[in-house]
Amino acid sequence: MDQLHRLAPCYWGNMETTDCTLIIPVFDPPKADASALRSSISNGFAYSNPKGHDPLGRRATEPNLNITPRIVMKLHMDYLSAHSSFLRALFSGSNPLDLINTTLISSPASPPPPTRSSSPSPPSSPSPVTPMSPSEEPFLRRHAPPSSYHYPHLLPCSPRHPIVYLPVPDPSSIRLLIHYMYFGMTDYIEACLIRGDVKWDGLARNVEYLGIRGIRGWLAGWLERLDSDDDDFDVDFDQMDLDGDTDVEDDMTDVQGSPRGRDPSPRSLSKPASTDPIKLPT
Repeated sequence: MDQLHRLAPCYWGNMETTDCTLIIPVFDPPKADASALRSSISNGFAYSNPKGHDPLGRRATEPNLNITPRIVMKLHMDYLSAHSSFLRALFSGSNPLDLINTTLISSPASPPPPTRSSSPSPPSSPSPVTPMSPSEEPFLRRHAPPSSYHYPHLLPCSPRHPIVYLPVPDPSSIRLLIHYMYFGMTDYIEACLIRGDVKWDGLARNVEYLGIRGIRGWLAGWLERLDSDDDDFDVDFDQMDLDGDTDVEDDMTDVQGSPRGRDPSPRSLSKPASTDPIKLPT
């Protein structure tokens, strides 16, 4: 695994060495701006228009790929199989329906996180992968094609380069998880969570669906840290001094020490501290 992460810069976005393709349908897709599309293409991901040219060369009469917008990603099976038990089994020829049933039984749906009223500032460095804006409705509530398009399957292709039709619960966050599979880093996922570009529950559903075990602990820890940060911001407004009449000297008395043992009380500049008359030397 460590060796795969070290070699990730050599393979990330390298179209000449890819050996598989993922086609992810985007039902009821959000509007993506031009910068997001350019970022997707530069990172090896293509957001395809169903009315445009089909990169797979399929006929326009074949509806299973042209019925919805889709994300097309040319990737490497070694990285996908190393992290995703679902994709590893799919590449090995397992029945997709059996895989889905096993996933639903062993991985119950995760509850959505509580609504946050405030969040910490986002990191200054921009993310190299720009996900699409998440949809407000869950995957199962979207307007979707018939049920035959709801399960993953291998499309007719060369055995040397499998093409997988892969509906996922949350298409908006799938590219961040692919980046994690290559580099083993969560920095960009955290940045997008803080900015609100993706939702925690969408990431969690994708992780459970694809069987990506390595990031489960991080997702749980991130939510716990967010809860802890919110507790730190809780303030009892009844104890706040909102009119600005706080006596600063009283607050500082307990923390300000006496310099070199002298009396810290203020002295008058017009007379010495001692009441005895000053005797000049004769």
